[in-house]
Amino acid sequence: VMGFGTTSFQGSISTTLQHVNSTAVSFATCARQYRGISNIDRDIMLCAGTQDNEGSCQGDSGGPLINANGVQVGIVSFGVGCGDSDFPGVYARTSGAADWISSQI
Repeated sequence: VMGFGTTSFQGSISTTLQHVNSTAVSFATCARQYRGISNIDRDIMLCAGTQDNEGSCQGDSGGPLINANGVQVGIVSFGVGCGDSDFPGVYARTSGAADWISSQI
């Protein structure tokens, strides 16, 4: 994931493009962690995070989540805090909107 968002919760916006390598988090794990906070829809959302308290933050929304093959698979949507290892980042699946995206470009 990459973006110019803050580098810490309620921190300053970055003037340099930041990136972090995230790992996919299973739907079951993500849904359990967000229970009572948000409904995670596996058809249009995916979750990813790190164990190092790194990840997307305020200002990164709309930024890309790119897989190891260089393909954009997600768009930063929301999370709890910034890079909180207890709450992975939630991303809109690009595959869930592929037809719409194709019609716009």
